[in-house]
Formats: sequence, C-alpha cells, structure tokens
Amino acid sequence: MWAQYCRECELVGKVLMRYVDTLSYFDGIHAFFGTDDSGRPYYCVLVDEGSEDTYLCSRIRPTELTSLLSDYPNISTRLLFNGATEIYTTKIGGTTENDILELTPIDVNDLPSDWLPDD
Repeated sequence: MWAQYCRECELVGKVLMRYVDTLSYFDGIHAFFGTDDSGRPYYCVLVDEGSEDTYLCSRIRPTELTSLLSDYPNISTRLLFNGATEIYTTKIGGTTENDILELTPIDVNDLPSDWLPDD
C-alpha cells in the first residue's frame, strides 16, 4: 500500500512521509520523526496548534536521527532547520499510528523565525 501511495505521489509531484515515532509529547505531539518511501528520515516540530496541528519538517541525516533518539542528544534541533535546503509543513488532525502524511514545501526564505526550535 505504501509503495502504491508513493508511485501516485511521484506522478503529481507530492512528497509523502510515514509517521514513525513521537520524540516529544506534552498535551499533544511536539516533535516526531517519519520516513519517506526511500527510508530517508524527517524531523518535525509543532509550530501551530489547532484542529489540525501544523508541523515544520526537515529531512535529516541518519546520524542526526540516531543522535535525536539517544538518551543524551548532542545536536541542536534549530540547526536541523537552519542548514536545510528543503523544508516542509504537514498537518496532523487526529491519530498518527501508521499515518501517511503529505509534506508541503515552503520557501526557506519565507520561514518565520518563530517557527524554529529555540535551541
């Protein structure tokens, strides 16, 4: 099913990501990671709460994901976005288990600075 979604998204130029796991939770998901059909990881942080929460997402290197998942991360989450050439938004409106989320590209130059993580 995932492969079928991905073939269809390539035809219309969409980027899809499968929700994998929550990294930070407090009264809702604050940060999570997912992977695209090639297994490349994305890091996403909450930027706007509503009936559908909006998340800012950046593709990251596997080593960065390993650091985020460790007990003592040695990586600045802000830097994951500052150096990114491709940044996306996605929305989550309910359950996330096995969700396939559509990523919407945004221009790096139009990125509101208050959307970036503090550290």
